[in-house]
Amino acid sequence: YYKTIAYWKIGGKVMADTWMEITNPIRNPGERHLAVAIVVDTSTSMKGKAIEKLNHTLKEIGQILDEDCVASGRIDLTVISFNSTVKTEMKFKSAIEYQSPEFVADGRTVLNKAIGTALDALEKRKREFREFGVFYYRPCLIVFSDWKASDLDQECVVRNRLQNEIRRKRVIFMPVGIGDDIDVKKAMEYYPEEKTCCPLFRCDQVREIFGWTGRIYG
Repeated sequence: YYKTIAYWKIGGKVMADTWMEITNPIRNPGERHLAVAIVVDTSTSMKGKAIEKLNHTLKEIGQILDEDCVASGRIDLTVISFNSTVKTEMKFKSAIEYQSPEFVADGRTVLNKAIGTALDALEKRKREFREFGVFYYRPCLIVFSDWKASDLDQECVVRNRLQNEIRRKRVIFMPVGIGDDIDVKKAMEYYPEEKTCCPLFRCDQVREIFGWTGRIYG
C-alpha cells in the first residue's frame, strides 16, 4: 500500500488530495487460483532417512512446478513446518516463487497445532482472493508426517474442525505418510467417518499428488 498526493489550483488556491493505491499481491489475478498449504513434520521422530526423504520431496515439488507453467502461475503455496513449535517457512506466494527449504529433525510433534495454523492460513488466502476479485478452486491441505502427535490435548478440536471443513467441501485433505513407522490409523481419523475411500499417500507419490492438482484446472 502506498499514498498518492494530487495537487491542483482552484481560484489561485492550491488544493491537495490523497488516496491509497493498492498493489495486488496475487499474481495472474485473471486466472482461477488454487491455494495449497504444505505442512511438514520436522520433529525428532523424523531423524535419519525420514527427514532426508522429506527434503528430497520438497525439492521434487519445485521441479514438478517448474515443469508446469500453468500450475506455477495458478497455484499459490504456503509452507508450514512443525516440531515443538509451528513456523510459517513461506507465506502464500505464487508457486513460481517457491524455493524448497531444507530441514533438520528435532523437537516434539505439535501436529494438531500445525493443522490448525494451516487451516487459518487457507481461510485468510481465500479472503484475499475474494478481496481482489480472484476466482479460486477448493484449497488443498497436504500434510507430511508420521502421524504421531504429541499435542493430544488439541487433537479432538482440530480433527473435528478439519472433518467439518472436508464435509462442507471447503478444503481437500491429502495426508502423506513419511518414515518407517507411520500411524496409518491415526492419519485416517482426520477424515470424516462417512468417507470410506480415504488414501494415505506416500512421499514417492508426490507427482501423483501434484498431478491431481493439475487435473483441477487442466
